[in-house]
Formats: sequence, C-alpha cells, structure tokens
Amino acid sequence: MSTTPQITDVHRALVKAIIRDLSIEDGAKLLAEHDARKSVQVSQDGASLIARERRRGVEVEGYTAAHDAEHRHGQLAAAAITYADVALVRITYLPEAQEREITEIMANRWPFEEEWFKPAVDPVDNLVKAGALIAAEIDRINHAKGAS
Repeated sequence: MSTTPQITDVHRALVKAIIRDLSIEDGAKLLAEHDARKSVQVSQDGASLIARERRRGVEVEGYTAAHDAEHRHGQLAAAAITYADVALVRITYLPEAQEREITEIMANRWPFEEEWFKPAVDPVDNLVKAGALIAAEIDRINHAKGAS
C-alpha cells in the first residue's frame, strides 16, 4: 500500500505563492498564518469572524469610514459578492476547475485593481471577507444618510 501524501488546498496555495516568487520564509509564514486562522475560526462563530475582519481592515489596512466613503458606486458590495462567489466555487467545484472559475468571476465582477483581489483557499475565509465588505458597505450607506 502506498503512503502518498494528500495534496490539500493549502499545498496548492503554497505552490502558487512560490511560483509567484515567494520566499521559503514567506511561504512558511503563510502556512503558519493559515494554521492560526484555522484554529481561531473553529472556535468563533461567523459574526465574530466577520467583526474581527472588519476591525482588521480598519486598523491594519486603513479601510476607514473616510476611505470607504470614496466608494459610493457599489464597489464594496460588488467586492463582497465576488468573495461570496469564490466561496461558492470553492464549495461546489472540483479543484481542477476552481481557478478557471475564480479567474472568470474576478474578471467579470471585481471592482478594484486586480492586485487587491486575494481569494482564499478556504471558503470560510472568503465568506468572512465578503461579510466584512458587506458591513463596510452598510456603514458607508448609513454614514452617508446621516451626513445628508
């Protein structure tokens, strides 16, 4: 009996990252971050994960209310739909068809520069991103209502 290791989505993501000139150290960090996210995700409900991602976007990425206010043509909602579609592909498509489908989704719907599109291997990660973007769009709309 052969003991061939299973190739997982994490392995595929690491191979793609390495092909894109990611150093071994950065690849190891990527894997460690993935493992850390997995342990947190298992212990937190969806709303908590989304709230944490929204906070991270504001505090780390600088996606503040002022930044979000610049996107008043539905871009945040479109980005959320894109990540939700990626999650659906990850759940329903065979691995060999996923990248083609995700590339098509990005080309047809992603409202920002391609470099900002960072689909995850895990569908939960993509749903968390989608949820945080929906929260940002709700905040933007509510803030605009209050300002008018």
